[in-house]
Amino acid sequence: MSAVLVDTGILYAMADIDDDWHKRIKLFLKTTKDILIVPITVLPEICYLLNTHLGYEAERKLISST
Repeated sequence: MSAVLVDTGILYAMADIDDDWHKRIKLFLKTTKDILIVPITVLPEICYLLNTHLGYEAERKLISST
């Protein structure tokens, strides 16, 4: 098992079903056994993008997920 650094692109693609990478990212996240690391600096950026492009509910789902 190794660690994978997760960036804004992965999180956004997971949230946006219309994103070209959505299906691939969803499959990756379902099957990986790796530890996923999200840098604290990614959180404000992904929250902004989700709220701006997909709405408050998408941002809330990310914040409340574990």
